[in-house]
Amino acid sequence: MTTLLSRALGAIVVAACMASTLSAAAPADKPNIILLFIDDWAWNGSPIPMDDQLPNSKMPVLQMPNLEKLARDGMKFRNAYSGAPQCSPSRVCVQTGQSAPRSGYTVYLGQPKDDYYDTRRQYAGLPVVPNISDGSIDAGTTTIAEALRPLGYQSAHIGKWHIGGDPGEEGYVLHDGDTNNNPGNTVGKVKRLPEDLTDPKLMFSVTEKAIGFMRSQASEDTPFYLQISHYAMHAGRECLDETRKKYAKHPAVQAYYKENGTTAETINRNQDPAVWLGMGEDLDTCIGKVLDEVNKLGIEENTYVVVTSDNGYRHKFYPGLTQPLHGAKWWVWQGGVRVPMVVRGPGIKAGSKFDANVVNYDFLPTFVDWAGGNSNTLENIDGVSLASYLQGKEPDDEFRNRNLYFHYPHYRTSMPHSAMVSGNKKVIHFYERPDIPMLFDLSGDEGEVQNIAESQPKVHQRMFQAMMGYFKQVGARIPKTNPDFDREAYKQTKEYETRLQWGPFMGSRELEADEVEAEDTHPTAVLKSQPNVVFIFADDLGYADIASYGHPYAKTPSLDRLASEGTSFTQFYVTGVTCNPSRTGLMTGLFPARFKMYPADYGFGDRVTITQLFKNAGYRTGHFGKWHIGPETEDVYGIDEYSSGEKNDDPSLGRDAGLFNAAIDFIKRSDGKQPFYVNIWGHITHYPVKGDSELAKHFQNIDFKRSDFSETMQVKFDEAASIGGDLAQSMREYMGEVYSLDLNIGRVMKTIDDLGLRDNTIVVFSSDHGPAPVLLGAKMESKEYSANMLGYAGVFRGGKHSQYEGGVRVPMIIRWPGRVPEGKVNETSVTSTIDWMPTLCRIAGINDLPEEVDGEDISDIWFGSDRTRTIPLYWKTNSAGSQPAMRDGKWKYHAATRRDPAELYDLSSDPSESRNVADDHPQVVEQLEAKLRAWVRDLPDDYDKTDDKQPRKRDKQERKSKAGTNGVD
Repeated sequence: MTTLLSRALGAIVVAACMASTLSAAAPADKPNIILLFIDDWAWNGSPIPMDDQLPNSKMPVLQMPNLEKLARDGMKFRNAYSGAPQCSPSRVCVQTGQSAPRSGYTVYLGQPKDDYYDTRRQYAGLPVVPNISDGSIDAGTTTIAEALRPLGYQSAHIGKWHIGGDPGEEGYVLHDGDTNNNPGNTVGKVKRLPEDLTDPKLMFSVTEKAIGFMRSQASEDTPFYLQISHYAMHAGRECLDETRKKYAKHPAVQAYYKENGTTAETINRNQDPAVWLGMGEDLDTCIGKVLDEVNKLGIEENTYVVVTSDNGYRHKFYPGLTQPLHGAKWWVWQGGVRVPMVVRGPGIKAGSKFDANVVNYDFLPTFVDWAGGNSNTLENIDGVSLASYLQGKEPDDEFRNRNLYFHYPHYRTSMPHSAMVSGNKKVIHFYERPDIPMLFDLSGDEGEVQNIAESQPKVHQRMFQAMMGYFKQVGARIPKTNPDFDREAYKQTKEYETRLQWGPFMGSRELEADEVEAEDTHPTAVLKSQPNVVFIFADDLGYADIASYGHPYAKTPSLDRLASEGTSFTQFYVTGVTCNPSRTGLMTGLFPARFKMYPADYGFGDRVTITQLFKNAGYRTGHFGKWHIGPETEDVYGIDEYSSGEKNDDPSLGRDAGLFNAAIDFIKRSDGKQPFYVNIWGHITHYPVKGDSELAKHFQNIDFKRSDFSETMQVKFDEAASIGGDLAQSMREYMGEVYSLDLNIGRVMKTIDDLGLRDNTIVVFSSDHGPAPVLLGAKMESKEYSANMLGYAGVFRGGKHSQYEGGVRVPMIIRWPGRVPEGKVNETSVTSTIDWMPTLCRIAGINDLPEEVDGEDISDIWFGSDRTRTIPLYWKTNSAGSQPAMRDGKWKYHAATRRDPAELYDLSSDPSESRNVADDHPQVVEQLEAKLRAWVRDLPDDYDKTDDKQPRKRDKQERKSKAGTNGVD
């Protein structure tokens, strides 16, 4: 650990050593230096081939004419490395001229609490104990700006810093502060980019600020160092609308859409190659603006321009080619640390190439030499000046075979490992498996597919000892063997398969396996890790009762956050129109009409439940809140702990606070080793929503207008008004109930996050069916609080007791960091609670499903696919005489009754089910009727308990209603 005094002394040394040069050189003789530092840009990520003999050393389709001209006018580097496989430590390498193991900054952790080992809970049972990292540049370390200041330079850093600390304290006179990735994510977590986006990834405003600095320095004839650290091409893809449209039309992009079952109109922006390509072209436009300004200012002949990246990257879109390098960001394989690099400037031959190894911690000594200083006076650095090589000097063997060090002693998607490159040889060491030596000859094996350590043990031993000796010399932190290693627990981590596939190996591997791995972490992966599962089920909550699903007055910040951190589904269905049938389908994987004995009274008999399957697989299981799935007996359905949670000492949290308290206690007792599955099934917003609630006061200022709601909602307003309800106050009471639900969901999320369980916990929110009616039964009866039952189904017709969309379509949000896409809204895939059992069992690696399951595995849809389902959805109550309905593709079909004709709706154009098109599509009716009747033939002929009168009467009322869009044309 260095001190402020040592930092001051270091600055004095730098100043003294450079003073003579400063006095000897006039400012006009000093070149300007511009570093364009790109985020997450692969070696093969630009249209410039880094090796003219390798067609896969560039990115097809992408157009970057300004960058290509820069390469023609300057020198390109075939073997350029970043100092680290992640952005923050790589940026420290640039600033300090030090390798990551020397600086101690090896990953971005903020300000760690420990001194050496990272003892956080999530690493407790892993094979080795990883290390912490420095969180800022050491006080005694000289940065680029500090080294150039005594030479007469003014320095600016514009854009992403992501190092910690204040750039101003590192010598920069102009900067954006301690920025991270967030400023560059300008549109938030949205599926589609706004068409009016003008400054994607802040590319254009960052460029304008940089140009302003150039102009001010040129006007004062002051040499400058300018680092433009772009937020592109980091995740959270953004580009101009017209640029994206250009690439969306490209045949290769169109082929990608088709292969992945999506279109330019439906694909999520973070999976859209057109957005990534557009971001690259927009970046090039901004590079061009900088180069144009250099020309306008008349400083082209005296300005160096360097373009490179902070770390490697792996493409999901790489048409027609196999990617040349192994690994990706977070790994010290070549794919994580090799980057593109182009330099133009005074004395650099146009169109030249450099094939020896260079690394970004060479920049500091190079820039000092360019500025007229003496890089040999710089202390405690690892970089070597490239100035003479850029002027045409041929590198000697000493330079070609120098050692480059890479050190990542951490767990992320990757695992603790280190590497050293020396000439064409590379040694890699994985701390989990010291028994597997790793050595590669990069001259003929850039893809690192052939481990030659066994055939060249002396070379491996020499290089390994040199690497570890260097680490010891510079005081690098080294992981240690974990005495509490739990092998079975390690196998359950969600990263286990990736680490197994991208970790150490003997002999050889196939480079194409990297492409398989990229798919394996995507939709159709068979996941062998066992995540925790938290399922929050609201009662009678309407599709549009929360803010993210369109309610004009709802305050649901916790659910909004859940949606922004996960995926929302707009075509999600439940299996029943009342509480028990809906819960039956979810728990058993069977449509409730299959049960001859009505489950609300008799339970599920010998049918295996999802909780039983998870308990058998080693999970702790809990159920808290509303039951309504048969007799309550000890250890029923494989549930270890059950509580109705009725006790509530805090009315400010609403009537469900007690059951949430019980669930939170269950989660808190997790030991981190045994996974858990927990149902949190509330009573909100089931009748009664009582009046005079303190929670309603949160909505005191809403300006209630009936016109803020859909036409289908006007019927409920009419009913509430007809029994004397104050619509504005009733809406406040109902919103207060929803708000209390959101407060409790926030408590659960906070508990999960605080316990460090976030990354390995699936959190799912939904409702058991649509909103309850205001008036009940055939006589349209009211009760004391009926006017408050203003649940909102959005544009959908019907509600609870109805098989129309408003009764069976509900909100559904999933959060699982690193697996389920963040901020995605899936508007394409039809999914259902009937899929709950096969999907979760697939994810948890549970193979002993019952032979008869009505749902399908939709884990690929959870993970980001927008495909259509393969099995229709069916609804029917537990009565032989009740009429069924079904959803198949875009069609919703209600079978005919003795009094009413069949109904067919095209939900793609008529989600409100307002226009019966059965007469227009007789063939569709015939096909769906055949499917529906075949399904009904497999159901019981009679039932021991019928509960279908209410649903049938309600549907009958819906059919006859002509108010608003509730009528049938």
